Amino acid sequence: MLQTALLADAQLPPQVEIRVIAPVQVEALTTTGEAVSPLTVAATFLVPFGFTLLFVMSIFITSGYLLQSVTEEKENRVVEILLSSVPSLPLMAGKIIGLGAAGLTQVAIWVGAVVVAIPIISAQIGGLGDLTPDPTVLVLALAYFVLGYLAYGAIFAAIGAIAPGNREAQQYSGFFGFLAVIPLIFSSAFLSGDVSTPLVWTLALIPITTPATMLLVLAVAPTIPVTMVVASLVSLSLFTVLATIASARVFRATLLLYGVRPSVRRIVDAVLARG
Repeated sequence: MLQTALLADAQLPPQVEIRVIAPVQVEALTTTGEAVSPLTVAATFLVPFGFTLLFVMSIFITSGYLLQSVTEEKENRVVEILLSSVPSLPLMAGKIIGLGAAGLTQVAIWVGAVVVAIPIISAQIGGLGDLTPDPTVLVLALAYFVLGYLAYGAIFAAIGAIAPGNREAQQYSGFFGFLAVIPLIFSSAFLSGDVSTPLVWTLALIPITTPATMLLVLAVAPTIPVTMVVASLVSLSLFTVLATIASARVFRATLLLYGVRPSVRRIVDAVLARG
């Protein structure tokens, strides 16, 4: 009422009064002319970051348990008793799978809580219903989560075997933790939706950056890039198998080294099963 009275006293043209009382309403449209919720537009930026950060955070949490387990067993010489009955490869693979399953269970609880919360929140905030993910994307995301967990688990298990103690192991693992977030540093290359650039392909095929990269690709790409998905899954699967075998060999070769850093040559010989 106050606004209308002031406009009447100002003796403005009717069209100007209408524009003041009812300002311009902005409507978001896609390139095909379809209306889209502003919340959905924001989610295309936030959802990829959320899933990738969840992956990286869960890696750090689980790797801490794995590093602590390997270094403590090595320092307490419990592992010598275990290896007298169990070969190094099944022992290391069991550690990686067991702790990886525990970490994935934690992630599943978080994701389940989000899935349950979205319908409840959407009743209060409109637009969240547009965030329903494609089941195929969910299956692929789960595959990258699992393979990424196993790959990084093998790396951190090898670090625990190489490091003289728990403090050094944490320092070494920080370097690989940085590699996991490299796709986030180059996130601007994903937000356009064009995932065929050389940078995206390179990050997708390097096993260490594959999980986070493909989670971003699946979230922002208009359609699932089948060729990239197949190539990245093959690369990550091969790396996971080879990293687990190499981790077991390094673990066995450095078993009796307490408080001593093994040389690079000894590590390479252990990975290649030489000597």
